[in-house]
Parts: sequence; C-alpha cells; structure tokens
Amino acid sequence: MGLTINFALRAVIDTGEAGVADIVAKMHRTACRFQREGRIDRVGAVRAASADMFGLSEYLIVELPDDPHTSRGIEVPPAQGRVFHVSLAPGCEPLLLGLCRYPTEVPDRATGRVRRVRRTGWRISGSCKTQYASLRGWEPFRRCHTAAVDLLVAIRSLGVRVKVCDEGGYWPGGDESSLRASVERMNRLVAGMAGALRDASDEEDG
Repeated sequence: MGLTINFALRAVIDTGEAGVADIVAKMHRTACRFQREGRIDRVGAVRAASADMFGLSEYLIVELPDDPHTSRGIEVPPAQGRVFHVSLAPGCEPLLLGLCRYPTEVPDRATGRVRRVRRTGWRISGSCKTQYASLRGWEPFRRCHTAAVDLLVAIRSLGVRVKVCDEGGYWPGGDESSLRASVERMNRLVAGMAGALRDASDEEDG
C-alpha cells in the first residue's frame, strides 16, 4: 500500500545487443547527471541482466483449462540485457532501469507444453513505491518522487518509448500540489489502517 510509479520502457528500434548497450549507457549517464545535481542518492553500475535478478521477470498469464475464470502466471525471465539500479532516497524503492530481451517461447511445467510469448523487442517494466520516503517529511518525498518521474521522462530522448503511470498525480503535468495532496491522503489512509489493526489486536489481547 502506498503511492507507486509504474513504468514501461521499450526500444524504438529493434536493434542488436551493441545498440542496446549504447542506449543503456546513455540512460546511465542521464541518471548520473541527476545524481550530480543532487536529485537522487546513487546510481549503480551497468551489468548484464540475469534470469535470477529480482524484478526482471515478466509473467505470461494463462487461463486454467477447467476454470476459464481463473488464471495463473508463467514466469518469463530475461534472455539477455543490460540493467542498473537507481537509489533515490531513504524509504523509497529503487528504480531498476535498462533494456532486456525475453524468449519468444517458455516451458509450461504444469502442462508440459511450450507457450508462445507474443511480446517482442528490447524492453523492461517495473514499479517504484515512493510513499515511505514521506516518513522523513514532504521535501524528501517530493525530491525522490519528482526525480523518479523526471528521470523516466528524460529517457524518452534516447530512443526509448516510455510509459509512466504515476499514482501521485505529479505526471503528466508536473503538478506538485496534486502530488502533495495525494501523499497526505495516502498517509492518512495508512495511519487509519494501522490504527484499526492496533485496535483489533488490543481487543484480541483483552
């Protein structure tokens, strides 16, 4: 629970691995510029994507044959790619940026079948929960949330399509007043839920 920025990146041109490495290097330099400007805390090194790296797998959703109203997910780990982490601020989840290529087929261990993955191209998607940076106050939260969105938007100029879904209301438009209202509203909800859970626990103990 908490305000989250969801995003999806896709290379405009289905280039080769060398081209992707160049794009990701430019993404990394852009993030480093944000760090030099004091907008984010730290930028990790670019490294090869691996199948066991948390947050990189996609999921193919398939219906259960005996229950068409129920579905399950089949993990689709990356086949190759280049990625790096961006640490925004204390209390804020990091961004995992870069580009990956995923296999076009994946084994379905539950049925023994091979499933076709329809999406193609170099891409990555993820999310970043910024809510709990607000425990340190409005300014630390504002800094990390706006930096995350602005960094994602800046990547658009590097040959990457970028989709951003900002639960805080800062994007589109750069509206900091909407962002502040959103985080204050969410903080009240979180506090109310914590209070209700505490009351329920006290009743059980009593």
